[in-house]
Amino acid sequence: MTRSNPASDARPRGRCACDAWFTGGDCSLLNLEPAASPESAGLQVPGYHSWGGRCTYDGATGKYVGAFSMMVGGCSLNQWQWGSAIVVAEADAPEGPYSLIGEPPSSLAPEGAALPPWAHNAFLSFDPASGRHLLFHIGAEHRLPANKFCNRSDPRRFRPSAWVPANARRQLVQPRQRGGTLDYLSDPIFVSSAPSPRGPWEVPGRRVELSGPADSWVRRVSNPGPFIFPNGTVLLYTSADPCPPGWGRAPTCIALFRAPSWEGPYTLLSTSAPLVRPESEDPFVFRDPRGSFHMLTNVNTFHRRCDAGAACGGHAWSLDGLTWSGQAIGAFGPTVELANGSSFTNAYAERPLVYQDALGAPVALFVGMGRSVYADSISWAWRFAGSRPLAQGASPARALAHKQNERRKAQDAHKWTK
Repeated sequence: MTRSNPASDARPRGRCACDAWFTGGDCSLLNLEPAASPESAGLQVPGYHSWGGRCTYDGATGKYVGAFSMMVGGCSLNQWQWGSAIVVAEADAPEGPYSLIGEPPSSLAPEGAALPPWAHNAFLSFDPASGRHLLFHIGAEHRLPANKFCNRSDPRRFRPSAWVPANARRQLVQPRQRGGTLDYLSDPIFVSSAPSPRGPWEVPGRRVELSGPADSWVRRVSNPGPFIFPNGTVLLYTSADPCPPGWGRAPTCIALFRAPSWEGPYTLLSTSAPLVRPESEDPFVFRDPRGSFHMLTNVNTFHRRCDAGAACGGHAWSLDGLTWSGQAIGAFGPTVELANGSSFTNAYAERPLVYQDALGAPVALFVGMGRSVYADSISWAWRFAGSRPLAQGASPARALAHKQNERRKAQDAHKWTK
């Protein structure tokens, strides 16, 4: 985002000249291209509900490979707390449409899931320091009652014991006091690693160890959103509660942890107050080609702020990833514009995640989309306006720009190292 110069152009003072991927008077709105059709993007599998994810480019196949949260066993999004698995899918374009790699997951075909139930809030990432692909998520299979499934007439209903050995179901660690620090109870948060975005993924993953002062505002943590620097340092943005008094209409706000690597340990940085106002969840942070940080959130926690059909996505910005502006509300929402000039409005758009090209330009926005109602969910994706992924075999000038961009990021990453 750049401010206009009244001395050099005729635009009104105080207005902004937006990069292609933003729009609005203060460049806070996401500028998204119309979709070809309601079926042309995201992950949409007949008979199954899903709830967001994002992709990476797989140079080995020339495809875009994404990890998504998908409900199994006849479950809708209302049963996400036990019926969600994580699947891997591929597409020819970043926004999709995506096709599952393998069969839809069920108790009869567990190989259809990258991570079995209970695994939710899929967040695909990459660690440049180790070269490992990472899947952050919440959920642990051991929390599933043995008789939990959603559709008794569906032969694909899952049996928890069919997925993970019984000894893996005893790993939940309750919050415990250690001197002046508190180990937080999360949903819990796990991270799995793999040599490729296609897997194979560690099952079960490693539990993310979070700690901080016992007198901080944070008591429960969920929805991890890692930002990983080239040297491996991680800023882990999360949903957390309870918000301090006066921070909004719902109890969930955004917290920040830091770790020397994705393996942890993670220490709370936002000890005295949340990062952004007002209340929100599902943080995703990216850095644009100028080096500025952007945070996207769902400000409609528990649907207390916006009615169905309203744009309730949050957008905040920062120069260092640590100190943030307040959130502009309405940055994105559930209305989809179509290339033929028509549009359709869904109920809710949450779980924002972004795929960027090699230069850091936003290419595709992914959301979990509740269609007619919240529970009638799919994973949707838009292309950002003016975006074109940096292709393999890019021109020498673009390749040089990419190298310079990576060098700059590596040089300033020490500012966030513990």
